[in-house]
Amino acid sequence: MEPMMTGLIWEDLACEPLVWDVAMTEFHRITLDGETVPGGPSDGSLADGTAPVMEDQPGSESAKTDDRESFVHGIARWTQLEMESMFLREVSRSLSFPLRVNTLVKLPNGRLPRVIERLVPRLESFVQHGYSLRRDTIAAMLKVFLVAGEDERARRLAESLSSQVDSAEIRYYHGLALFRLSLHDQACAQAKRAVSMDPASAISHLLLAACQIKTGEVHEAGRTLAGALPLFARDEAVLRFAIPWIRKTGDEDALVQVLSSVTDLRPDDVESQLVLADILYRRGQFGSICEQYGKYRDSLDRARLCRYGICLASLGREQEALEIFSSLLSHQPDHPDLWSVVQALYDSGLRDAGLVRLIAQRLMDCGRVEECLELCSRHADLAGGDPGLVFLQVQCYTQRGSYEKALALLGNMPAGSSASEDERAYLTGYLLFLLGKREEAVPWLESGCRMPGREVAALRMLGEIAVHSGDHHKAAGIYRKLSRLLRDDAGVLARAAWSSMQAGMVSLAIEGFRDLVRVLPDCPEGWNNLGVLLARSGQFEEAARAFKTSLRLDPDQPEAGKNLALVYDRVLRSKSAEYLERFADGELSTAGGD
Repeated sequence: MEPMMTGLIWEDLACEPLVWDVAMTEFHRITLDGETVPGGPSDGSLADGTAPVMEDQPGSESAKTDDRESFVHGIARWTQLEMESMFLREVSRSLSFPLRVNTLVKLPNGRLPRVIERLVPRLESFVQHGYSLRRDTIAAMLKVFLVAGEDERARRLAESLSSQVDSAEIRYYHGLALFRLSLHDQACAQAKRAVSMDPASAISHLLLAACQIKTGEVHEAGRTLAGALPLFARDEAVLRFAIPWIRKTGDEDALVQVLSSVTDLRPDDVESQLVLADILYRRGQFGSICEQYGKYRDSLDRARLCRYGICLASLGREQEALEIFSSLLSHQPDHPDLWSVVQALYDSGLRDAGLVRLIAQRLMDCGRVEECLELCSRHADLAGGDPGLVFLQVQCYTQRGSYEKALALLGNMPAGSSASEDERAYLTGYLLFLLGKREEAVPWLESGCRMPGREVAALRMLGEIAVHSGDHHKAAGIYRKLSRLLRDDAGVLARAAWSSMQAGMVSLAIEGFRDLVRVLPDCPEGWNNLGVLLARSGQFEEAARAFKTSLRLDPDQPEAGKNLALVYDRVLRSKSAEYLERFADGELSTAGGD
């Protein structure tokens, strides 16, 4: 027999072949007419070797018609269940492969296994006579029809039972039948339902994407494939199929994910490695791609070689960058240092956005803001594809105090990767903050907190906005989060403690002032405030120590002296004379540095 193989339905999506063996023996089965089946039992026992369980009942003169009908129905139902079990066992044994939208099955001698061929029409007859089949049986029957290429038969069965049974698998096979019949809109509806019922079904997502491509919803198809990438992480054929459709959505994060998966599966695929490196280059992730460009240096064209040099220069590897850039010049400058070579490349007509950004950043670092702005503005056409150039322009306008211009530039910036979007959000919030539009700045700054290196600055501004608006609970939360990032920043610790105190969160305020005097032990105000909170919570001994420390640091401070007197008064009214004497003159006076 020929092996069963999978082929292609359309040329864009390849699939590995599947091989299975057809059983060479007969199978036990039960027929409605009770005839003995070759290979089955011949002694009157059932297929599983058990004796018949229904016998004539003695003692009745005439059985009622409904009893006979009930008896016959019971026999039929029992037979049906046996057939279903046998059918499911055979399908799971010989047709266990996933039937994907791109799978084409070649049957041995053009026929299904004999036992399946014999059981399918009998199971259909049960349906025609009003018997209910199990959901997994119906799904298996639909799969058998699709394997045999009987797509219309599968569609009719699915639609005839749609009001009785429902499952993600049935919806999928129904959609696949409709897809093969070129009823793509209907197939899309079934595939969407299958995906919603079973979001972890890779084959349902693939069918949905194929339907969306056929109906012209290419962006939706790209988004469907992008969302299902974790399901296809080890399936190179589907990953490669997904690349052009995901590219159409402009979702660079998903494109990086799919290309990363492909290169993980095929580390020797040079072109995929370089395409991935090009995308990472546009996103400014130079550290991730230097190794890739370096590994395939001999395969790099002039543009990619220039990008490699830009990555090296951006990472501070100037000598290596100089070597790369020099190899791109036909005539070397008189003084071949890195920046003269970079300028020579620019003067020779090379207009890579990264090269322009490198020169502009050099100008900015040297304080030549106007020249940097002029260069970036001159290459506005490159800035559209390079967020780094836009951000440099924004930085120039900000240093000039032209906040509105900087804000407008960010507003006109095309959508980019998640990293560039987070940077844009932070800069937008920062500019709104500078313009005094603090409430408008809040959502932008909250998004900017996701940006590595921007979280601290964003939290500082958010904390100030919360304090300014009188929302001390929110301010306390922000400053506590900030204090975990800056554990030894006295200013942050003081704001965290003060906001907690203003919000009435005494225990957190005490903890905050303890942290403050740990970092700033010579702060009399910190010790005094700590003492106030300890006294309010009934911890008079510790409060007295804190007040004494505050007075030692600043003897002229009236608050600490007054507070200490109040603590003595409270103790005098609530404690014994012996305790008061120990409190005033004993070991309690030595804590806190006294």
